[in-house]
Amino acid sequence: MKKIWIFSLFVANYAWLCAQNDSTQLRFGVDYTSELQSNFGRKYNWVNLLTLWGEVPTEKLCKGWRGGAFQAGTFGSYKLFDEQIVPDLQTYSNIEEDNRWLNFSLLGYEQRWHKVTLYAGVRSANYDYFISPYTSLFTGSSAGIFPTLSVNYDMANYPLSGLGLHAEYAFAEDWIFKTSLYNGIAHDPQASGRTDLSQLFVVRPRRDGLFSMSQLSFRNYAIGAAVQTAGEEHTTTASFWAAVEQALVKNDQREIGLLLHGGFAPSHKLECRYYAAVGAYWAGILAPEKGDQIGVYFNATEVSGEKEQSLELTWHYPLCEWLCVQPAVHYIVTGGRQSVVGLLRVYVSVGD
Repeated sequence: MKKIWIFSLFVANYAWLCAQNDSTQLRFGVDYTSELQSNFGRKYNWVNLLTLWGEVPTEKLCKGWRGGAFQAGTFGSYKLFDEQIVPDLQTYSNIEEDNRWLNFSLLGYEQRWHKVTLYAGVRSANYDYFISPYTSLFTGSSAGIFPTLSVNYDMANYPLSGLGLHAEYAFAEDWIFKTSLYNGIAHDPQASGRTDLSQLFVVRPRRDGLFSMSQLSFRNYAIGAAVQTAGEEHTTTASFWAAVEQALVKNDQREIGLLLHGGFAPSHKLECRYYAAVGAYWAGILAPEKGDQIGVYFNATEVSGEKEQSLELTWHYPLCEWLCVQPAVHYIVTGGRQSVVGLLRVYVSVGD
């Protein structure tokens, strides 16, 4: 563990130097999140996520090669105790994961034209979907990838990634269509107890099938669908979602808005058939000069016949340009069992 923190300090220092030097050929960054968890009783945990990313523009390598970039992103996760504080269905923390050492979440090539972006290589769906401004504030996992996707499919979703293709087309002002194609199952490089990075590059459509995601968005309104085609089980299933974020008040110092989320998986073969959420967002309410954000988020779902409702209240406060704190409280009702979990996050972000 000591080696991890020494390495983290080294890359953080290097990223800071890169950020100060505009002539560097490498865009580089380090993001570190540390989280204390407690059920306000006898249980607690300490969870950490370290993310490293870099990008080399092709124009820096060859002046005539414009619009391209080689990209890489890795992460390492560590938590003090393996057991969750409360056995919820949706996972109250979107960074909590088994201890892992620097897994690739991004490793490939991206080419950009005027309206079109294409990417090929190892990738995670977390880079492309459910990343709108209001949604990204919340700490619960379901505010990221809805459980009608994350529960039903072994997809390229944190902490997993896989070899795939991703494309985006900005065909009109504020309109974007994006689509992704992956192997039907994202394989875990550490499933065997040792790191096997070759699992990131597995493409076996006859055995695993194929998994695709597509989304059409207008500003912060989006509709999307995911389809997993036949593998060894010779089945095809689909999941659909919609997300709305609407600002009610917006000026230079403050923003107040609402969000609505919904997901539906029609097949009875899938564990999670529906997901629904509503929330509110306030920016600059308590400290306009700092750009703080406050949010409340209520969701409901059902997994394998067991229902769960969850309410999150959170406040994101920047202490300076590279350091933020975020307390959050989750009130969770799972099958009639009530629990409360408190989180205190610290974010450190250094780089371009």
